Amino acid sequence: MKHEDPFASMFEKAIMAINSRYIPGSLEYGRRAFPSIYGEIEWLEKHLNKIWMRGSENGHSLRDFRNILRRWYQLHLTLIEKYKKQGKHSREVGTELDITV
Repeated sequence: MKHEDPFASMFEKAIMAINSRYIPGSLEYGRRAFPSIYGEIEWLEKHLNKIWMRGSENGHSLRDFRNILRRWYQLHLTLIEKYKKQGKHSREVGTELDITV
C-alpha cells in the first residue's frame, strides 16, 4: 500500500488554489513592481524545498511546512491582487487555503 507524501499533498493543494486565481502576467508584474514580495516568495520556495527534502528530521514538521506554505500562498495572492488593481482584470481573488492532510 502506497503512502501519500503529506508535503506533496499540501503543496499540490496550494498550487491548485493559486492556479484557480492566477491572472496571466501577475507574477511578472510582481517581480518588477514589488521585488521585495517576489524575493520573499523565492526565499520561501527554497525554504519549503529544504523542509520537504528533509521531511521531519532536524526538528522540521508538517506544521512548519504548512505555516511557510500559507505565507507563500498569501504572497502569491497579494501579487495577483495588486496586478488586478491595475484595472485590467475583474477576476475575484479569494484568500482561503485548505491544506489539511
